Amino acid sequence: MINSKKNPEEIIGGFFNSIKDYILELIDSKTNIMDGLYEFAHQSWEIPKKYKGNSSQLGFVAEYLVFETVKQHIERRTGISFLTKVRTKTFNGADETYYFLNNRNDPSHLLCQGLRINDTGLGLPNLVYAHDISYLIKESNWLVKAIFEVKSFFDFPSLKEDIKKLEFAEKNYPLDKNYALVFVGFKNVLSRKEKELISKFTIENNHYCVLPGKRKSEIGNSLLEEVLNLI
Repeated sequence: MINSKKNPEEIIGGFFNSIKDYILELIDSKTNIMDGLYEFAHQSWEIPKKYKGNSSQLGFVAEYLVFETVKQHIERRTGISFLTKVRTKTFNGADETYYFLNNRNDPSHLLCQGLRINDTGLGLPNLVYAHDISYLIKESNWLVKAIFEVKSFFDFPSLKEDIKKLEFAEKNYPLDKNYALVFVGFKNVLSRKEKELISKFTIENNHYCVLPGKRKSEIGNSLLEEVLNLI
């Protein structure tokens, strides 16, 4: 008898490959990228409710959407292809990816999601926080080109905490001269305190906030494609 049952790798891999295809089409459409990511995330949160009654633990989707968008944009702009660097093996011998590099032997671009960066023989700086997305480039030394903190939903305290992480990075990490510190929030209705905090953050150079919808002059937010073109 032929076993037609799909294995977990096929099922979950199909999910992530579908997201990649969606983002590729979204970038090609030349429309507001963040609006497309927000629509995807918002609609995806409705699906688990049909199967398990709630959408808890689905917050990783928003973060992965932004990570994959950043990754595809860098690859297109620079002409590189990110390769995985194996961190370790799982109990069944499968590889666990650590960093994405443009070259395993002599890399000059590094991208990672949700990990603290530390030196693994590449001469990397040690980053204190496991930032949602970290992008480093190498000239004579490794420098931080961009850091993204992403929230699928946020309130004032969580927004304040993420902005503190970005400001810490600015004060303590080796930065490229054209670096970008970016907060990305999947939320289109903000409280007065949240607006005030964002506007105070974005008034500084190299500080960016990306939200669904159009630019709002009172908070100084940017479109995601504008930020991507800077890095």
